[in-house]
Amino acid sequence: MCGSCGPAQGYNPEFERAVEDLCEKFPALTERDDDLASEIATYIEEKVQNECKNIAAFVKARIPGKQGEDLAYTILSGEEPPEVEEALAREYEEWRRQEGLE
Repeated sequence: MCGSCGPAQGYNPEFERAVEDLCEKFPALTERDDDLASEIATYIEEKVQNECKNIAAFVKARIPGKQGEDLAYTILSGEEPPEVEEALAREYEEWRRQEGLE
């Protein structure tokens, strides 16, 4: 779920589904207050974001150097750092060439 921390700054389909799930599981929430389910989901998302930050800080403290920083970035954003993505793409292309797939 930590991967949702990064997208939480913009549209997050997981967050949207969480609100819909709350409304389906607890129809009384929306019968009483249309915004209550959304407020609960926002509260949960904030708690998850805070926990992701704690995990990322722990990782950076326990894994020194660039590797720890990259892993913390991945935890917070749900994505590999750009330079890691580029390296993986180069490795993949090299593998395709070696396998004669190009």
